[in-house]
Amino acid sequence: MNDGKNPIFRELSESEYESELLKRLAEEAQEVIFANKGDKKIEELADVMELVKAVALLEGKSLDNIEIIRKKKSDERAGFKKRILLESIE
Repeated sequence: MNDGKNPIFRELSESEYESELLKRLAEEAQEVIFANKGDKKIEELADVMELVKAVALLEGKSLDNIEIIRKKKSDERAGFKKRILLESIE
């Protein structure tokens, strides 16, 4: 796994931790976009969820809190369920 090389770790400050989480979240989101359908895409989505969970915890929230907000927004807009895209507001 490490090809005989020694990994080097360090503990991050809270601001560094948040910055690295957000950077990784963007990277993992890109991996979801470019992953083939099926198990690989699902694995990448799991990585995204793990990072979302970590960011939520930094904000003092949980995945349950996010789910409540997601459901409320979905009930109000329902766009993704019906494949409706808001293109603009004039």
